Amino acid sequence: MTQVVAAAREGRILTSIPGIGPMAAATILAAIGNIANFDRPAQLKAYCGWAPTLAQSGKTLDHAKLTPRGVRLLKQTLYLVVWQAVRKPDNEFAHLYERLVPRKCAFDERKRAYIGKNNVAGRVAGQVITVYCALYPTQA
Repeated sequence: MTQVVAAAREGRILTSIPGIGPMAAATILAAIGNIANFDRPAQLKAYCGWAPTLAQSGKTLDHAKLTPRGVRLLKQTLYLVVWQAVRKPDNEFAHLYERLVPRKCAFDERKRAYIGKNNVAGRVAGQVITVYCALYPTQA
């Protein structure tokens, strides 16, 4: 498995992204297929299941949440990739996560912890997908 990922150009690009190891790269490559099938990062995000869906009535925005669509294994893999990247403090995804948690999450005084960190993880997962699309141009 690791030889296949190391031999493929897409696999080397994926493993260069923080948090993505050989197994995660192989899963992503198997689920996505050819990256040229997607014109924009937003299409790949929607395919992965990381596109938000908005619920609104009339003029008010009620809430935004992740769509239940997408490839489940790919969504789970990206979720694990984000937590691996966040755990290592020396990359941009960890810095983004640490910057967004105090801004986007409510602080629970009783637990002395932020609530809603998964929403921020979803934002970081979208950034991982965007970085992958930027590193692998479809013209190559």
